Amino acid sequence: MARHGRDIGELLQHLGLNDATLVGASMGGNAVWAYIDQFGSDRVRAIVIVDQTPKMLNSLDWPYGYYGYQPSNAGTFFANGPPATGRGRDWVKSGLGLARLTERLGGPRPSAIRPPRRRSGCSTTTRTRTGGTWSRASSDRC
Repeated sequence: MARHGRDIGELLQHLGLNDATLVGASMGGNAVWAYIDQFGSDRVRAIVIVDQTPKMLNSLDWPYGYYGYQPSNAGTFFANGPPATGRGRDWVKSGLGLARLTERLGGPRPSAIRPPRRRSGCSTTTRTRTGGTWSRASSDRC
C-alpha cells in the first residue's frame, strides 16, 4: 500500500495539484490513507472513501477483509501489487475510462495508452510496475 500512496503523491506533484479531492473506492481508499500517512494532507482539500472494509486483514474474528489476506501472508501478499481475485473489474476492462480521466487531468490521450496484448494460444503477457519502471512477464495458462 505504501507504493500506492507514493503513486498518488507523485501524480499530485506531477499535475501540480495543491487542493485535490481524493476519492478512493475499495482498495483505493486504502491507497488514499497510505498517501495521507506518508505525505500528510497539505495538498488535499477533501477525501472520499467508498466501499472499503474497515479492516483488510482477515482473522478469526474478522472474515470480511481482502480475499486470501491472512496473518500468515501479511508480509508478502501485496508484494507485487494486488493479486487477482476473480471478482470485480480488472484494469484492462476499466482502462479506457481511466485513460479518459487521465487525459482530462492533462495526461496522454486515450489512444496513446494500450493494455497488455494477449498472445495466441495459452500464453498471456502481464505488465507490472515496480517504482517508475514497467516490466513484462509471460506465463503459460491452459
